[in-house]
Amino acid sequence: MQDAKTGETLGHFYLDLYPRDNKYGHAAVFPLLKRAKIDGVIIPAAAAMLCNFETPSAERPSMLQHGEVVTFFHEFGHVMHGMCSHANFSRFSGTSVERDFVELPSQMLENWVWNKDVMKRVSKHFESGEPLPDELIEKKIGIKNLLEATFTLR
Repeated sequence: MQDAKTGETLGHFYLDLYPRDNKYGHAAVFPLLKRAKIDGVIIPAAAAMLCNFETPSAERPSMLQHGEVVTFFHEFGHVMHGMCSHANFSRFSGTSVERDFVELPSQMLENWVWNKDVMKRVSKHFESGEPLPDELIEKKIGIKNLLEATFTLR
């Protein structure tokens, strides 16, 4: 990953998108090398993003449900958090921040998936290429926060 303006390498990330034996069952990002400045030299970050999306076949591509796209954007937010860090010490780089800030960049990024224009760009029928109809997108956005504040008393 490079900075578009300066060409500086911000870091490297690896994607492991599909399930296999003995792999984590959930999505996660693992920092492999934290971005830092050592003796005036910037060491780029490296991270691995693991997911378990449907494996594509010769007949059908991997198709993500909306919740999986949200997960992808969320986890990619952790990747970006590590890549865009400007800490002088790796100890404070990327997600090595106060606990209540660790999820903030990821939550901001995942919210983009709820933007109508973004939803149109990242979704389409796998055969016809047609985007989701506006009516369906608006219904999806309309239920985004459904049951968010519910709880069960026992």
